[in-house]
Amino acid sequence: MKRILLLLLMIILVACKPPQKIKYETRAVWMSRFEFAQHKNAQESQRYIRDAFKRFKKAGLNVVIYQVRGNGDAFYQSQYEPWSYML
Repeated sequence: MKRILLLLLMIILVACKPPQKIKYETRAVWMSRFEFAQHKNAQESQRYIRDAFKRFKKAGLNVVIYQVRGNGDAFYQSQYEPWSYML
């Protein structure tokens, strides 16, 4: 009986692997479409986005979740979404 328990314990210990080290860490930020478009012309929006990405990089973030659309429509031809009312 002791041998069986010892054998089971050895099998369990061999089967258990130590936790692997994390290779990549995700540090993300969400950027809403309202942040860059609100009361800005095209050039101001582009500058705002560029500056924001520079700040994100300086802060050590490595993922930007960027909201492109928000009305359930598209500014491009899509088989899934209707054309934007703004077009």
